[in-house]
Amino acid sequence: MYHAIHKKSRSIDRNFRLHLQERRGHERIFGKNIEKSERIWYTVVQNGPENKIGRQKRNSKVKNEYLEAGRFNGTHGIKGDIKAECWCDDFSVLRNLTKVYLKEKNGYRALRIRRCVPYRDLALLHIEGYENPEDASVLKNRVFFAKREDLPLEEGSFFIADLLGLRVYDADTGRIYGEIADVSENAASQLYEVKTPEGKTVYLPAVKEFIAEIDMERGVGIRPVKGLFDEI
Repeated sequence: MYHAIHKKSRSIDRNFRLHLQERRGHERIFGKNIEKSERIWYTVVQNGPENKIGRQKRNSKVKNEYLEAGRFNGTHGIKGDIKAECWCDDFSVLRNLTKVYLKEKNGYRALRIRRCVPYRDLALLHIEGYENPEDASVLKNRVFFAKREDLPLEEGSFFIADLLGLRVYDADTGRIYGEIADVSENAASQLYEVKTPEGKTVYLPAVKEFIAEIDMERGVGIRPVKGLFDEI
């Protein structure tokens, strides 16, 4: 099945991750501004009950060098710590970063992370050079990014950002169904939101029964159930 990658972590991080998933769903429902093309979430194909990672051909072409990692919230304490929403698939992704970046008019400016720990359903960061609440307050509500090269992917996995816009076609007949407009989640699996040439949206479960292949050049080959695309 297709699902989001979660790295191994301690129990405190697992609890934190559950909060992040609930919070992320809330944000998407109510339309907070998370750029679809720059998300850091992952997807991976697994085959069979053993949950072995399936091999998928990956394209080396890079789309966005910087991917959204989260957003700074309010300050905390008197030493310049700042709370942040984590938009990564797992808190450990953010915790393992040494730098994040702010998008400025002339490019991206690096911020060095001195400390990153869980704090309730947020992350608590200390950024080098921001040593008091007054300094850190200028970061409030700023979206921060991670460099793609700092986010290693396991073989067979993809950034969801790279799936957006891929052509969706029938793996057997070659029929073009549309393109992936978004990736959402429900309790059972991820859902690929396929936008058809007619402007309709079809929700395709991202499970191995339907997804035949993913190729960054050709697109996503599928074997949909009969009638899924016939009524549009």
